[in-house]
Amino acid sequence: MASRTRNRSMTPRTQRHQKRIVELVPRYQKPLHGVLAALEIGLETMRSECPHFDGWLRRLEEAVG
Repeated sequence: MASRTRNRSMTPRTQRHQKRIVELVPRYQKPLHGVLAALEIGLETMRSECPHFDGWLRRLEEAVG
């Protein structure tokens, strides 16, 4: 499942976005800066802006009770 998730998230489009970010910020580290951005944006904002993400989180929440 991890490879399926990784493949879905690393489309040519997202790879182009990441390349542009690295060109602007050479020290960009996706795991670190991605988490920092998510913390700043907030979970509720991400959920309201991205129905796919919200649905994914809802399924996780239902699975764990």
